[in-house]
Amino acid sequence: MAEDFRTAFDDGQPIQTIASVTNTAKEILLPPGAQQITVGSIDAALWLSFTGTEGGTLTGATSVWTVATNYFTMRVRPNVSTAYVSTQAAVTTTVTVILE
Repeated sequence: MAEDFRTAFDDGQPIQTIASVTNTAKEILLPPGAQQITVGSIDAALWLSFTGTEGGTLTGATSVWTVATNYFTMRVRPNVSTAYVSTQAAVTTTVTVILE
């Protein structure tokens, strides 16, 4: 099931967490007007993409990656309403998402 952050700006909560992210894609529904997304994990390298399907596999062909204990920021193009995140290896982690 997708993580619905569409009201994050209205709620004053631009920093969110997603528990139990694995190596299958987790869909993130972005708030209208989002211009940037930042993702990071303390203990797992991540993939971030604007192309994918919930439960699918993200790869370097359509994704960017970040190492563990780091954040990666990417601009959100106009009219993009969904992003996808997964771990690079078969591990489970909590992902922090910062929306701007």
